[in-house]
Amino acid sequence: MKKSIVLSLLLYSTTIMGSSIEKVDVLVTQEELKFTLNGNFDLNSHIEIFIDADNNPKTGYSKGAVKGADYLIEDNYIYSYPATAKGWKWDKADRVFYSYISPTKAISSFLSLILANTFDRFNYIVKIVSSDWKSSVLSSTKMQKLQNHSKPLKHQDIITTMFWVGEAGGVDNGYISNYPSAWEDNWLLLYGGVDTPNRRNGYNPKYFIPYENPFYFALPYNDFTDDYKRKASAKNIPWYSEAKEGESLCRNRWIKISKNGHTAYAQWEDAGPFGEDDVAYVFGNKKPKNNIDTKAGLDVSPAVRDYLGLKDVDKTDWEFVDFSQVPIGPWKDIVSY
Repeated sequence: MKKSIVLSLLLYSTTIMGSSIEKVDVLVTQEELKFTLNGNFDLNSHIEIFIDADNNPKTGYSKGAVKGADYLIEDNYIYSYPATAKGWKWDKADRVFYSYISPTKAISSFLSLILANTFDRFNYIVKIVSSDWKSSVLSSTKMQKLQNHSKPLKHQDIITTMFWVGEAGGVDNGYISNYPSAWEDNWLLLYGGVDTPNRRNGYNPKYFIPYENPFYFALPYNDFTDDYKRKASAKNIPWYSEAKEGESLCRNRWIKISKNGHTAYAQWEDAGPFGEDDVAYVFGNKKPKNNIDTKAGLDVSPAVRDYLGLKDVDKTDWEFVDFSQVPIGPWKDIVSY
């Protein structure tokens, strides 16, 4: 089995004589490895990051302080080291695209790297080489753990019901209206109107184009308390390391929803059905705690219902996905931010 990991490289640099690497940080999220380099080096310097993915110094490229490197990020490319190679011999694997952002002169690049998903940590070392390739500085070798960021589980045969923006409170929804959402007091206004399920224009409501994604869903978890404090249970969220003050880790997150061989994608816009603290189900392998009415564990919008051809009460499979994994489709016509 393989998994795709997106790496982004952020380099904070000043153009002065003499190179040094002051600090190297690695942020691991569900789908991303982000290297942050702090130091002094010319922007024309060559950046090399050697990655020992299998934690075996006897396999991969070795020379000096570099031991067992299976992958190399160098300037505009990512390379893999062939199993039978000797010396400096790398296979080009993917392109790296750089952009310069002023005034910080940050350099960012995005690339995809295929790594075996059997490892739970990797070693890396960073090397800055002068523009003429004549001198270099090395960081120390460090280990980065991955075990807390494994791919979230796929939830299967989950009872799924429909809800919509602007739905009035009544028996079916516990007299809880959908004028607000868990994270937006004026959800109805923000969306642009009532997302009426029985009067449609394609995947949009019949009489207006919504301001936000009509492909949305609700799961029974909210990472904030009623007084907008982050819950301790939020640490169970696989991408918890991305937390920013005052911003929900759940809102606008994507999931993949499947039914009978058909798949839709949607964004998280509310908490429910009938609960906001079911962390063991949403981020674990437990079944939903909800025992009310249909015992649903997932609410989906009219657009998701129509795309998958769901009944009022149905069963679907779902799993979290990163935005980079979401293919082109009607769910990307309007994206919520």
